[in-house]
Amino acid sequence: MKDLLKAELYKLSKSNTLLYLMLLLFVTNTFGIITNRLLKNYVLQGQDGLFQAGTSINAMWFGAFAGFFIASEFQNGGIRNALALGKYRTSVFMAKIFSMILCITILLFVIVLVQIIGNSIVNGYGDMPVGEFVVFFLKNFLHITIFHLSYAGFFTMFAFLTQKPGLTILLSFCYETLILVCGGFFENFKGQNLKPLLQFFPQYYYTKIDYNLSNHQFFVNGYLVCLLYFFAPVIISIFLFRKMDIK
Repeated sequence: MKDLLKAELYKLSKSNTLLYLMLLLFVTNTFGIITNRLLKNYVLQGQDGLFQAGTSINAMWFGAFAGFFIASEFQNGGIRNALALGKYRTSVFMAKIFSMILCITILLFVIVLVQIIGNSIVNGYGDMPVGEFVVFFLKNFLHITIFHLSYAGFFTMFAFLTQKPGLTILLSFCYETLILVCGGFFENFKGQNLKPLLQFFPQYYYTKIDYNLSNHQFFVNGYLVCLLYFFAPVIISIFLFRKMDIK
């Protein structure tokens, strides 16, 4: 397992996929900051840029990574070679999950860094002392990362089940669309109040974190829901991958 993790770190360090995604996120988030400034949609200070990571358009790039970095390993023989060397299938899958989690963490960091610096330049930083902000940043960046783990589980599962980059990206897009549509339906349903059901969807937590900073139960519920969305596809994937023919 240790050797597999080292191999994943090496491949990530050489990965053009991750580099291109970082550049895309830099460009799209910078463009968004400039657009908001020109159109005067709202004023967001730099200290609040941390909470701009939870948007659906940003999450779509996680699926692109799963397709181009993980699913492509089936086509270029990477998975087959690892198994031929006697590596356990569970270890191979967990190494890929590790890559996905690391990718999500890096991409989220790029997003919040651009948002914090960009909004500080155009709208001002805010009045939070720098020392206090460092602690505030580390604590809430951890929350945001864990709230996004649901993508790591499902997107990696799609990559292993389809073994095709294009189909992995398509399924990832469909998954993101489905949970957004369901969330929008429960939030806007006329008549019976269905908003409490939103608490069963991961996006509720990473989009509402800035409104619940002092709500301890919010974070407890968020961890439970998002970890369930992470572990369920991981367990299913390991079971299926152990029985799968790899050609």
